[in-house]
This record gives sequence, structure tokens and C-alpha cells, in this order.
Amino acid sequence: GMVQLSFLLESSFVALLGIALGIALGAGLSVQIIDQMSDYFESMTYQVPWVNIVAVAIIAYGASLLTTYLPARQASKIYPAEALRFE
Repeated sequence: GMVQLSFLLESSFVALLGIALGIALGAGLSVQIIDQMSDYFESMTYQVPWVNIVAVAIIAYGASLLTTYLPARQASKIYPAEALRFE
């Protein structure tokens, strides 16, 4: 239902944001490291392993949805009034 969809959408948003930030920060840090090391190793170049990045991103996104699915399903079976009763 709507509760399950809400959980999965929130998980998707957090996962995609984390994946995007991880790729950006990882690439930026890698460029800095290679730039520093190229002073000592002149033949060193920077290549982006796009296939690996995409594969890891897909696996991370899938794992995020998979780990959210069961709790979302359980939460969708609880009536809101019952969930708020002990608050």
C-alpha cells in the first residue's frame, strides 16, 4: 500500500543520494591522489572505471531496496492508530 511505497521511495532517495555523493567524492579524492603521486610517477594517469562504478552503484541500490522491502511490508500491515497508541 501507500505505507510500503513511502518506505521504498524514501529508501530510494537516500540510496541514490548516497551513491551520487560517494561517486563524486571518490572521484574527486582519486584525482587529488593521482595528481599528488604524478609528481613522483610521471607515467601515472587517471582513468575512470565506469563499468565498475555502474556495477557497484546498481548493487548498492538493489541492496538498499532489498533491505527496506521486508520492514516496509511489515509496517504496511500495521494500522496507523495501533502504531501511534503507545506514543
